[in-house]
Amino acid sequence: TGMERFNVLEGNLGVGAIPLLSGMLESDQEPAGFWTAAMNNVWRDNVAVTGSDGWYFQLPGTPISHSMDVYKDSICPVGDRIGEWSRNRCHHTTGTCIRVYMVWLPRKDPCNEVSGENPQI
Repeated sequence: TGMERFNVLEGNLGVGAIPLLSGMLESDQEPAGFWTAAMNNVWRDNVAVTGSDGWYFQLPGTPISHSMDVYKDSICPVGDRIGEWSRNRCHHTTGTCIRVYMVWLPRKDPCNEVSGENPQI
């Protein structure tokens, strides 16, 4: 939904993601080992094996849910940062290790488009 923030995803293995030919999203047809709508989590020591991409970040402007409208001005995944990214690996994927769909623009204030860029490096 894009609400997932500050979680620790550590020591996971994503293997053999299978495409759903009648899936609702593009990412259902080209599955990744890990898929999320929120980057601001801790990603440590995870491995993605096979599938189209290792990690697929589909970042909405605001959380994807009609019941989440209360957060539309305070949680904005497309402008948020990666919490931590360390020692993650991809093997034998047909696509990329990390795919960001469609855009990612980390900002100092994730919900304020004029707050200035907040690069990761």
